[in-house]
Amino acid sequence: MKWLLLILIFDVSNGGMRVIHQESRVFRSESACNSAGQALERTVRYPGENVRSMSICIPESAFEE
Repeated sequence: MKWLLLILIFDVSNGGMRVIHQESRVFRSESACNSAGQALERTVRYPGENVRSMSICIPESAFEE
């Protein structure tokens, strides 16, 4: 089964939550997907105090329903 890593970067200034960047990557296992998401979280720094990011791994089966 494939897993999709979805990465979103938000600007939360002015009380909003505007997506400023979106990226996705495909992995062959849940563990590889989670590892990539954790590595990204540890290493990437976004400039500005109003920028937030999140990532999530989604199984391929979620798109087949």
